[in-house]
Amino acid sequence: MKNIIKKSILIGMGAISITREKAEKFARELEEKGEVTSEEARQFADELVQKGEQERISFKDTVKREVDSLLHTAGMVTKKEFDQLESRVRQLELQVFQGENENGVAGRVDNLQPAGGEGS
Repeated sequence: MKNIIKKSILIGMGAISITREKAEKFARELEEKGEVTSEEARQFADELVQKGEQERISFKDTVKREVDSLLHTAGMVTKKEFDQLESRVRQLELQVFQGENENGVAGRVDNLQPAGGEGS
């Protein structure tokens, strides 16, 4: 198959949204019109599906990077960052609790209030 035809079809079909069924149907149509051989049609359908998957992954990665960037710009933390901070706070609370117990002060880690009291 001529390379220029293949490239223009990939661009024209919007490779990101191609499904195997659509690719095979399109390839069969090209084969029925005599524009490609049976083997070329099969290879072409495989290439369309593979390119579509690559584009989908690339698009997903780009969207993730953009969302992360927007969250960072807005000063928001991700779930992972929140979980890390929560774990760190729990560790510090435990250290404080253990230090208070060593000094004869009783208390429970789960009763500790955030800095500034409730509702701050």
